[in-house]
Amino acid sequence: MSDQERIAVENLIRSGPDLASGTIEEVRANYDAMAAITPVASDIHVEAATLGGVPCEYVRAPGAARDRLVLYFHGGGYTIGSLTSHRGLVALLARAAGAPVLAVNYRLAPEHPFPAAHDDALAVYRAVLEAGTRAEQIAFAGDSAGGGLAVVTLMRARDAGLPMPACAFLMSPFLDLAGTGESVHENADIDVIVRPGMIEGMGGAYLQGVATTHPHASPLYGDPTGLPPLLVHVGTHEAILDDSLRFVRKAAMAHVSTELSVYPRMPHVWQMFSGMLEEGRRSLDEAGAFIARQIGKA
Repeated sequence: MSDQERIAVENLIRSGPDLASGTIEEVRANYDAMAAITPVASDIHVEAATLGGVPCEYVRAPGAARDRLVLYFHGGGYTIGSLTSHRGLVALLARAAGAPVLAVNYRLAPEHPFPAAHDDALAVYRAVLEAGTRAEQIAFAGDSAGGGLAVVTLMRARDAGLPMPACAFLMSPFLDLAGTGESVHENADIDVIVRPGMIEGMGGAYLQGVATTHPHASPLYGDPTGLPPLLVHVGTHEAILDDSLRFVRKAAMAHVSTELSVYPRMPHVWQMFSGMLEEGRRSLDEAGAFIARQIGKA
């Protein structure tokens, strides 16, 4: 990717819908509007579903394998984001992984504060298992808060005695709602998505008084022992870059198989802009290969 392409994307984000102000309804609508950057191809099949009482949708590309499933959790700081905002990204992941993707439309704050999102995510995973899909056929994936949600769901499933899925793919995961990473300050001027104050604002709306270091809110402070193989992708222009770097080290020290790719000069969840960024498509292709490989091993 040329610097011109990257700058074009950053300028598009800066001049695009406002994600830092307005009513919660306006911000959600603005975030959904960003989906137009990465449209869904005409050969992608989308099917609504409800699992564990939670609205979801299956996204399938032609030739999708019947013996695997990706469970996807969208980002948005637990307050915004939807099936609409992430459908293009999910469709590309479905094609790359050669597997159906089940995207989860978990409840959002402030209407539904902590732990609503995690309760919904765990309910969907239970429902998928109860419907007959084996854990070793499943991969988790998520971006930003959805990446954090994926990790917490793994931890809660482990603690509940549920079997672990084959692996998890995390994109720019939001793992520390306390915002203690040095990159929060070091990258404050170059992160075009996570602007100053957003961590505190979105985290506060979700937690509503719960400690920011609660391990079910900020899995950086949880125990990763026993988690399945992880693939983490993060960009150097991210305010929460250190969330990934610190968590990967902690997971590795707990003997969790972990792969980390740090993409130079990439913004937060650049995969959402794969319609314009080659790096986004490359990240998803790497993830698809990782998911196929890990499910194959299982």
